[in-house]
Order: sequence, then C-alpha cells, then structure tokens
Amino acid sequence: MIKGEITLSLKVGAIITFERTFTIDDVELFTKVSGDECTHHHTTSDD
Repeated sequence: MIKGEITLSLKVGAIITFERTFTIDDVELFTKVSGDECTHHHTTSDD
C-alpha cells in the first residue's frame, strides 16, 4: 500500500461521497495557477 492511499471494498450500487472545504489559500492558488480571476472566485456566501 502507498502512503495516503485509500483502499475501498465496493459493491455494485454502493454510493460514496466526499466533502472538501476550500480555504482562502486554495482559492488564491487556483487563481494563480489557472489565471482565472473572475470575481465569483473571490466572494464568499457571506458577501
């Protein structure tokens, strides 16, 4: 097994969900890497 690797025993019909919270640093890195500076990447749901 590789470090950080996840092994799952799945069966037909199984449902998997993943959740991720994006930080301000994640959004800033996305902006730099993609060059996409649209305002919807810089506003929060609180704005």
